[in-house]
Amino acid sequence: MNSIFQFSIKKQIIFLNIMILSFFVIIFGVFYWEIVSFEKRLETIEFFNRILHNSLEIRRYEKDIFLRVGEKNLDKLMEYLSRLKKGIEIKRNDIIQLTNEEEFIDFLNSLNRYEHIFTNYKKNGHLNQTLVRKHGKRIIEFCNKILNRTRVKIHKELKYILWSFMLIPTILGLIMAFLIQFQTKPIIERLKILEKATKDLLEDRFEPIKDDSRIRDEVSDLILAFNKMAQELDTRYEEVLQAKKLAAIGTFSSGIAHELNNPLNNISLSADYLYEEYEELSPEEAREIIKDIMQQAERASKIVKNLLDFSREKESLIKELRIRDIIDNTEKLIDNELKINQIYFGTDIPDNLPPVLGDMDKLQQVFLNLFLNSIQSMKESGGIIYVDAREEPKGYIRIDVTDSGKGIPEEMLDKIFDPFFTTKKVGEGTGLGLSIVYGIIKKHGGHIEVKSKVGEGTTFSIFLPVPKKENSGANKDESGNNRR
Repeated sequence: MNSIFQFSIKKQIIFLNIMILSFFVIIFGVFYWEIVSFEKRLETIEFFNRILHNSLEIRRYEKDIFLRVGEKNLDKLMEYLSRLKKGIEIKRNDIIQLTNEEEFIDFLNSLNRYEHIFTNYKKNGHLNQTLVRKHGKRIIEFCNKILNRTRVKIHKELKYILWSFMLIPTILGLIMAFLIQFQTKPIIERLKILEKATKDLLEDRFEPIKDDSRIRDEVSDLILAFNKMAQELDTRYEEVLQAKKLAAIGTFSSGIAHELNNPLNNISLSADYLYEEYEELSPEEAREIIKDIMQQAERASKIVKNLLDFSREKESLIKELRIRDIIDNTEKLIDNELKINQIYFGTDIPDNLPPVLGDMDKLQQVFLNLFLNSIQSMKESGGIIYVDAREEPKGYIRIDVTDSGKGIPEEMLDKIFDPFFTTKKVGEGTGLGLSIVYGIIKKHGGHIEVKSKVGEGTTFSIFLPVPKKENSGANKDESGNNRR
């Protein structure tokens, strides 16, 4: 696996948390800036309110002066006039932005003339009421104008802030969701690999996991460890399978010995007869005896060849197989066991049954284990083993192996495929036979079921998938029956 950089899931999660934290910091920062900005606007409008208040106070004292001349009213007017000028000077730039330079200069001219009139009035007592009212009115109008424009501006800004409170989190939220999706998708994909590895372990599948990621993380290390374990388990599995083959050979060795003994006895008798009577036999009779010896030797050779073919360790070869061929080849290995134990063996396998994809050696091991279990359950009484195969509607071939043996207690049915679980007496079995059967069928993409009743017998149902292509097989719609 080629990795260009290391970026562990832990680091990815830390990075994701930093992104989320940054999102909230940005949101908080934007909202804080908006609130501070709005607060300043409120202070501005409050300031302009005070300016308007000062201008209104000036006009009030102006009226009081018109009605009754008094030193006190004039002093108050001059005091508020001074406040107004200071306020205007402080907010000079803001006022120019709200109006324009020309309007502001006109206002200042009116304000200065207004002040000049009352300054002269204080000196000489002369007051031009027309000019006072004219400039006083301009001052009020200008102060009202800047206040109203400020209110309009704040109203717009308030709308903007309200919209920003809705839009900014939404936009940032969408961006954040995209970034989170972008960041979490690889993590989820990696975790799915963990999920697959766990499921494979639960289902006894130890296929190596392909990892195309260019990032080295904890899952990469797990995949390396899992693949190494899968390779080791596969090696051990093959070793156990080979050992189980040899154990199976030991189980039916008495039948093999009996089957070999017959042709060897015939060869021995024929050879003795030929040796003793050679001079008195005609060439035709001698050739007939030699022919019989050769036939018996070929018979013994076939027995040994079948045994060697089964026991020899071979590389796994997946190809299309006919169910009939698998069953027939397996039956040849137990033929004498069936005869010795007086067990009837029958099949019902249609010739037009689609082939399955599999390893002949391993599938033969499956049925050999099932047949031997059936034979062992009927050793004392004899009985029947019957193999029935048919195509299921969901793309499977179903093979039922039924016997009339002792049966399996119902409480044991859930455990019989567990490794090292056996229904036999101590020392008579390892408990690996059905576990191996289960594992081989799983590796072929199938499954196995069992039904049994004590005293009546057992049926193992094996489901093997049909290859996803046009069925290749015989076109004849007829059944073949094979009996021993």
